[in-house]
Amino acid sequence: MNSQREAKRPITDIGAAVVGTGFIGEVHVEALRRLGIQVHGVVGSSHARAVERSAALGLAPAYESLEAMLADPRVEVVHITSPNHLHYAHAKAALAAGKHVICEKPLTMTSTESGELVQLAAASGLVNAVNFNLRFYPICRHLHQFVREGGLGDIRLVSGHYLQDWLLYDTDWNWRLEPEVGALLLQALAAAREALYQRARVPDGGAAGPGGVSAETPPMAQQQADARAALLAEHAPALPRLLSPLVLLLDEPFPLIASPAGRTKAFVPT
Repeated sequence: MNSQREAKRPITDIGAAVVGTGFIGEVHVEALRRLGIQVHGVVGSSHARAVERSAALGLAPAYESLEAMLADPRVEVVHITSPNHLHYAHAKAALAAGKHVICEKPLTMTSTESGELVQLAAASGLVNAVNFNLRFYPICRHLHQFVREGGLGDIRLVSGHYLQDWLLYDTDWNWRLEPEVGALLLQALAAAREALYQRARVPDGGAAGPGGVSAETPPMAQQQADARAALLAEHAPALPRLLSPLVLLLDEPFPLIASPAGRTKAFVPT
């Protein structure tokens, strides 16, 4: 879509299709429709499920397969909302078919895979974008500007919590808990978050216990820190390949900076 003629096309002329018919897949269908973009169909985990969800959403008959979707000349952009471990294969196939890609996070399970997709997209001139809606929430944009303008003074540490109850009970289940389809990534990210958090808590040159806290830490807090340290040690070998894309994404909006002597290290919004 680089030509002047294509740039002037009305948004309603764009044709899209969605891979995945779960909760977020339906969210994408609804968002596309609200924008006036034509949704020509979906592909599900099975054709039977795709047919069922297509009927419920009032869409055209579901595609028989991903290959059938990619062969449809009306489809210019493919939204990928399938489980995490399938993102790489689906995005690669879509780019190879000449389709733009909007992929739910994470783009892939490893930095090697994501790097390959970035190169494929760059060589083809196609869009290969990752969904990260929280960045554009009005409150997030407002806070970002507020910090940049010095409204909160000299920021030393940012700590956030995102509370959900969708896995509250032991009987709750979600595919994200399965190691082969995404749990390793989530656990590794959690371990990395704890490592960065502890690095931010301990002053430069300060003494720290096994979990990264000071020697004066109460016993209960030390036990929790030890548990975090064990989690980090368990997943440390996987961190480099899993976190490379995350570090690249974080580098601009939240760089990890070295503070003046005697101060802590922290994530500071720019």
